[in-house]
Amino acid sequence: MKNNNKRFIGISAASMAVALAGLIAINPFSAQAAPNRVADSGQVEYTNTTGSNINGGDFVDLGDRYGVAAGDIGSNTMGIVWTEGRFRYYRTTTNAITQGTALYYSSATAITVTATADTYVGALAYPVANVATAAFAAGVTVVVDLNADQRQGIVGTDVQAYSANLGAFATNGISRTNAIVSTITNFAVTIINGRIVSWNVQ
Repeated sequence: MKNNNKRFIGISAASMAVALAGLIAINPFSAQAAPNRVADSGQVEYTNTTGSNINGGDFVDLGDRYGVAAGDIGSNTMGIVWTEGRFRYYRTTTNAITQGTALYYSSATAITVTATADTYVGALAYPVANVATAAFAAGVTVVVDLNADQRQGIVGTDVQAYSANLGAFATNGISRTNAIVSTITNFAVTIINGRIVSWNVQ
């Protein structure tokens, strides 16, 4: 009777080991690391081709976004640039700034609230009060939530703002007073297999 119990216990343990191994093999969340993983998000390797040294903490133009140098990056050398996180920068306005306000590049160490194309750096993490003078403002920092999602995806020269006069509109700040305004009375779209294959506007 004792031998049978030992045999049963041995078979049960072996069966559990096989089942556990099978679960680990098919479980995509197992402890085995993905072989194609490169690195955590939030930072990139950057080669400084600006011709000047970049100081740690400076804004770095990455083309389609801005990052922050994790340390000093000499000319023609490679360094790490953060693309996420919260960082302190000097302000260039004396006005109060509300939390979440979009912030734009002014210099390597300063931000502005004035929108220009392709200079968005992030959103204001904490609200700040107004200050007395521009000279004092230049020494006051704000916290930038780097590359936070924008509420407005189109800024600067990409903006087309319609004026109160429906017969005119402004393009990049230039008023167009002779704009042709027409009314669409009929719009038909033909969709086949989820794709638009033709349309007609009248």
